[in-house]
Amino acid sequence: MIIPQTIKKLNKKLIKYSDELEVCVKKNKSRKLFLKLKKQQIDTDREISRLIVGILDDSNENFRRVADKNYKLLYNNNFKFKTTQKGMSLFGTHASLLDGYIHDNGFAYCQTKKTNFPLFSLFADFEYPSRFEGFIDCLGNILLEVKQTKYGFYKRVPMAFDSRIFNNGKIILDTTDLDPDFFSEGKHIISNIIGSPFAHKEDELLLFLENKRILINMINDFRNENNLYVITNHHELY
Repeated sequence: MIIPQTIKKLNKKLIKYSDELEVCVKKNKSRKLFLKLKKQQIDTDREISRLIVGILDDSNENFRRVADKNYKLLYNNNFKFKTTQKGMSLFGTHASLLDGYIHDNGFAYCQTKKTNFPLFSLFADFEYPSRFEGFIDCLGNILLEVKQTKYGFYKRVPMAFDSRIFNNGKIILDTTDLDPDFFSEGKHIISNIIGSPFAHKEDELLLFLENKRILINMINDFRNENNLYVITNHHELY
């Protein structure tokens, strides 16, 4: 199988971060550096897995069968996301891309990866996201893009969202609550949000996690077969 260049480039980055992380541990470098490298390693590994999911979903019937079970568990889960941390943006006026995943504790964590690049406007600082749309895959990886925005009389930061997951993994977040931001000159934006897609559904969460472990093993087999780097302590990433 021909491996896409995107995966090859990410694989090189993953090896680099993993090597630097090993040196950091051996030489007892600062905890701040360790956490930075660990996050880069985790984010890169998760992006590679996200891309391999698409390949195996199209080419591996056993993978697709287990993946479909997790999509069915996610389907029709309606739950709330809440903003747990606000951040600052030098240029953008709101978050435009959120990236995250469902942790083994059942909570979904997403953080802002990109902000918008507003055209010059007297009202740009009063714009806020009213809807995000994106995709959640069979491992629980989440990618959300802003699809609709609205304007307030002053800067508003979304603080709560109603979310819906559809049978194809599509997910939509609609803003339900706003927090006034009087003092930051329009620079406050969403930094982190958290939700609980399996709230009060412990049995479904356990089944989802068991399916995910099976899928990750298949992904690692694919990596080994195609000479892609595999992190040995993979459980720490999810």
